[in-house]
Amino acid sequence: PFLLRHQMREYQHVGLDWLANLYENGLNGILADEMGLGKTIQTIALLGHLACEKGVWGPHLVVVPTSVMLNWECEFKKWLPAFKILTYYGSIAERMQKRVGWTKSNAFHVCITSYPLVLKDSAAFRRMRWCYLILDEAHNIKNFRTQRWQTLLTFSSERRLLLTGTPLQNNLMELWSLMYFLMPAAAGAGGGGADGDSTSNGPLPAGFATQMEFAEWFSQPVERLVESTTALVTGSGAGVGSEPAMTAEADSETRSAVARLHTVLRPYLLRRLKADVEKQMPGKFEHVLRCRLSKRQRFLYDDFMGRSQTKKFLASGNYLSVFYCLMQLRKVCNHPDLFEERPIVTGFAMGEGVVGADAEVGAAESAVRRLMNTPSRAGGETDEATAARAALAGVTHAERYQTLRGHALDVAARRATREAASPPSAPRRRAPWDVVCPTALVAAVRTPAERAEQLHDVITRFVFVTPPVIVRVIPDVSAAETLPVESGVEYLQQASARLTIAFPDKRLLQYDCGKLQMLDILLRKLKAGGHRALIFTQMTKMLDILEIFLNIHGHRYLRLDGATKVETRQVLMERFNQDKRILVFILSTRSGGVGMNLTGADTVIFYDSDWNPAMDAQAQDRAHRIGQTREVHIYRLICAHTIEENILRKANQKRMLDAVVIGEGGF
Repeated sequence: PFLLRHQMREYQHVGLDWLANLYENGLNGILADEMGLGKTIQTIALLGHLACEKGVWGPHLVVVPTSVMLNWECEFKKWLPAFKILTYYGSIAERMQKRVGWTKSNAFHVCITSYPLVLKDSAAFRRMRWCYLILDEAHNIKNFRTQRWQTLLTFSSERRLLLTGTPLQNNLMELWSLMYFLMPAAAGAGGGGADGDSTSNGPLPAGFATQMEFAEWFSQPVERLVESTTALVTGSGAGVGSEPAMTAEADSETRSAVARLHTVLRPYLLRRLKADVEKQMPGKFEHVLRCRLSKRQRFLYDDFMGRSQTKKFLASGNYLSVFYCLMQLRKVCNHPDLFEERPIVTGFAMGEGVVGADAEVGAAESAVRRLMNTPSRAGGETDEATAARAALAGVTHAERYQTLRGHALDVAARRATREAASPPSAPRRRAPWDVVCPTALVAAVRTPAERAEQLHDVITRFVFVTPPVIVRVIPDVSAAETLPVESGVEYLQQASARLTIAFPDKRLLQYDCGKLQMLDILLRKLKAGGHRALIFTQMTKMLDILEIFLNIHGHRYLRLDGATKVETRQVLMERFNQDKRILVFILSTRSGGVGMNLTGADTVIFYDSDWNPAMDAQAQDRAHRIGQTREVHIYRLICAHTIEENILRKANQKRMLDAVVIGEGGF
């Protein structure tokens, strides 16, 4: 179309022709090109083609993940600047302002919004009559039981287009959800086919049926095929990315079911791989790095598995109970602090009434008894002794302690007053220090400050044992009077603090975790070789630990997760691609694994694997896509002899399902 400002690639022209033929024939479809082949550009070209050739200017609704909303807007302005774009996001008041007058003709041509917002404001979107309803990353509606699928199904639109690089992820019923969503008859039927009713309102395409019939005809035979296949990937890095073919033992019924399924899908699905259309695309290599559990990880892992509660949960077979156990084991594998943080050690501070009170009572008692046993000059007791003896009579326990303490302090004060009133004795003359002692001896005598500085390293290294109990002992009053009070710096303050509270050594963050030890070695090699990496993980708290780890080693990094604002995501993506000083971009797989162009990195590290292998496949194609000029290496960190090996084995089985249904269909 002449409105398009840039040149498309040859295979993208083929995709545009396919999309235009769908429109001409009144059909909906799934553009399922592999990630990184420009599904966005082909979609924009289709809307430009409709405006130029058919006079259809919209309005079109494009629903995308939150992280790529502004990226879609930028691509429209770059490729199709003649279109009026309404990017629908913001607060409730801002969204209300954007809806003012939007029902007028030619108010906008394309509205771009996100999946969460289209649910929140579904009533407003439902009132509009859309020309094209386009869903990016359409696997977001793979579950027909969700409110998202049911809400979008009720939107009024002339045509529907689904964009996804992974049309099949876990099972065939997800594919049925996409196909059923596309059919105008199915949309008009509401939820008629989703509940298993075999009678649907309106005709369905040949070979396509309701959920119950689809499961009987296709899902069960294909799943039997996958389960009977013995060529599972067992973990070698060279073969993890391979797609196993169908086994020769597949029976004729299964072959017939797969062939029928390919026939049903072929008119509605277009699928191209980078290896087929881009001969100059750099290679992609996947490696599995098996990490040993640290001593602490192994202890926590075995301890959790040995608990009676864990055995009870696993034996129950309850989904939530089993999932809870799996998540706890995954936390231990990722980092033991996710499962159980190292404590900040402090001594238990006991009150004065335990030991300190006894010492103080004893000091007061001894002072009073000395006064009581001191006779006067005339052979009798002094007035002070008489008063002390009277104070002892009838006083018990706490009252006795308080009375004795007060009396001892009063006696000490009187004694200090008498000493201050008496004339001072003449001081004894002493020889000067430098005359009596040699110069070397004088130099050897250090001040407390100098000695504290000299012993600083010893104190730092060896003052580390925090006592389990700390008791404040109050010294004898009379003894306290004679101690010199030195004002100034508390020279042993650091040692005293280390004996009071102990924080975990920051180096334990890495040495407590086998994966971080492996990651440290890997990042050093990447930095030395001039490579840059994306690190994906499932857990936001793990991103916090990775931030601390990267700061300890001084690596520059950026972070993106679900809490990152829409405006910031585009800025972070552009900054990483342009600033080569940034070594690492840490992302959550769900937020950063879709719709982003991060070709500035040539290495992808999966700190942990997603339950759904298609999510990992999308995430790794953030780097391996058009515009990448270097080979891309994918490293997957797996804790050996743990639940993670079973997760990887199950993921390979799901890959096989995609290879049988989609890869061998020749779409």
